[in-house]
Amino acid sequence: MEIPRDAARHLVGPNADYYVDRWALLDRKAARLGFNWPALLFGPLWMLYRRMYRTCGLWVGTVFLLSILEVLFASLLHIDAVPEVLDLAPRLAIGAACGVFGTYWYYLETRRRYRRLLGAEPPTPAALEAAGGVSRPAVWIGAVVTLAFLALSVLVALSHPPK
Repeated sequence: MEIPRDAARHLVGPNADYYVDRWALLDRKAARLGFNWPALLFGPLWMLYRRMYRTCGLWVGTVFLLSILEVLFASLLHIDAVPEVLDLAPRLAIGAACGVFGTYWYYLETRRRYRRLLGAEPPTPAALEAAGGVSRPAVWIGAVVTLAFLALSVLVALSHPPK
């Protein structure tokens, strides 16, 4: 593993031993798969908790893009709604990808943070903890934004009942 174990523990914060062990296993297998249940079940909220803001933005952007493509698809076919399988399958695939690759993505993010801190001297534990760790406020903000979008979509659906 490219990141020393002690440095990784400071960068990760809670559950550091789990991630350090998983990353070492990924390195030994030279694989990029490392199933992560929280990443599968909570996707972007897990990413926000682990301070993977760029990855979360890409994930949310992909889901948003799929939603736009779905609307365009329905519009081109002159149908009111896309078949359920076309609506659900891409979202399940994105969620599954998050679960399968989440641990690896987190390793890449942590490695990027560690490289940024490297200088002439090894980073101090305090500097590592400040650069890594978790963010509970980001999860709450993400949850509030998600609930706001859900409420907005319900209001839009109620104001435009199907014909």
